[in-house]
Amino acid sequence: MDVKRNYLIVGVVFFCLSLADNAVAQQKVFTRLPKPAEETKEVKKVELKIKPAMSGTTFANDIGERINAAAFRVGADLNLNLSPILDVTSSTWAIMVAGQSLTRFGDGTSTSGVYLKEALINIRPVEFLSLHAGAINQGYLNNPLLISDSAVFPGIKEKLFFKSDIFNLSLIAEQTIPTSNTLSTKAVDKEEAPSFLAETISVETKISRHLDFEVFGTLYHFQNLPSKVAAESAVLGNSQPAQLTPNTAEFSYEFNGWLAGAATKIKIAPEVKLIFSGSAIENSQAPDSANHGQLLSASTEIKFSKNLVITPSVENFFNESDTSPASYNSYAYGHNNRQGFGTGLTLDFPESKFKVVTKYATSDVINESFNQGKQQFLRIILEASYDVL
Repeated sequence: MDVKRNYLIVGVVFFCLSLADNAVAQQKVFTRLPKPAEETKEVKKVELKIKPAMSGTTFANDIGERINAAAFRVGADLNLNLSPILDVTSSTWAIMVAGQSLTRFGDGTSTSGVYLKEALINIRPVEFLSLHAGAINQGYLNNPLLISDSAVFPGIKEKLFFKSDIFNLSLIAEQTIPTSNTLSTKAVDKEEAPSFLAETISVETKISRHLDFEVFGTLYHFQNLPSKVAAESAVLGNSQPAQLTPNTAEFSYEFNGWLAGAATKIKIAPEVKLIFSGSAIENSQAPDSANHGQLLSASTEIKFSKNLVITPSVENFFNESDTSPASYNSYAYGHNNRQGFGTGLTLDFPESKFKVVTKYATSDVINESFNQGKQQFLRIILEASYDVL
């Protein structure tokens, strides 16, 4: 499997270099042209956006776990532009929660407090390169079967990007420490610090006025994961290790694999767009019967007016037992050893800066397990957004 991984890396590198050479050549032509005066915009030194929101969550499964909770939260997105090449960004939530929760390890449970969604120091030494250090939100990987989009890992990230009239190319690498939402590694005694490495390529292209297309791929690797994470993950869907105690448990397989996918947006009418996406994940270190996952989705974006956009969606998914560590991926999808479907509805009021988001998912086990059963998840969010600075 390592040989295949090496071939894939070499192929991606050569592909990217050829695209990058084209993009840089075009960029050189573009940079010779003076920019019109009207394109010069004053950059704010401080930008602050406040997002108050209310949400309701209900969750239940066949083994007795349940969540019935209402929450009020205030999000704050802050951007400090310190210089043309340096800025600091942060996104935090202050949450107040009321309700009932009974889950193992606090899975999916929110408690009142202040949470960090992301906090980064960003450096852009040249136009096509950015460097980031801090607490990195993993939502950019866009695959809840690998890592939950709410996960935040401390570390560093590098991004190369090239833009032209034909396509946008992004190359992203990250070196992080996988943690819980409290930024704890859950390591015990003298265990080594865990690590998560990922290399991602994304190519977006506008084929016509009515058709956009994107392809993406990621190589991922977890290392030195703590025994406590292994014990929790075995209960949440990974293969059972020989020992399940928090101090001695080990994963049955290492996690060294890939994910790949594509998305397209089709404009079928002036105010109607169809959006389709699909992705697959595979852990090269696990057997074929336990290493694969898939997520397919379809949605329709309908613009009824300048102040109302409605987007219904459906999705289908399955995630075998050992694609990724179950502690880090999404509880709404049931972690691992799961198959199911979901629906969603978003009501967006752009001029009012307000939206309503509804998501429902139901899943059952792929292989019988005394730790897992059929589950259902429903969440409704009402969120506003205000530019303060």
